[in-house]
Amino acid sequence: MDVREQIDAAGLYYPDNDYNFLLWTLLPKWVEEQAWRSQPFTYKFDKVAPARIDGGKYIAYAQLERSIPLELSFNPNHYSICGAMIRM
Repeated sequence: MDVREQIDAAGLYYPDNDYNFLLWTLLPKWVEEQAWRSQPFTYKFDKVAPARIDGGKYIAYAQLERSIPLELSFNPNHYSICGAMIRM
């Protein structure tokens, strides 16, 4: 709760300035950060990724092609990584 002044000074946007909403939104991220720090990752991706019929080792993959590119009001590069998740 002591970081509210720093968050306000940084100009972070959160809906309706609902500070409790912001904290509940950030809670899963905080838990993930603490898990990475307290327990080193010992499994290799090749050992835990499922082997697919085509020989690939991946969790999931999807692609959507559009003939007309979307006009976005934001830079999508800022949202390509979220902790351990990537959008590639």
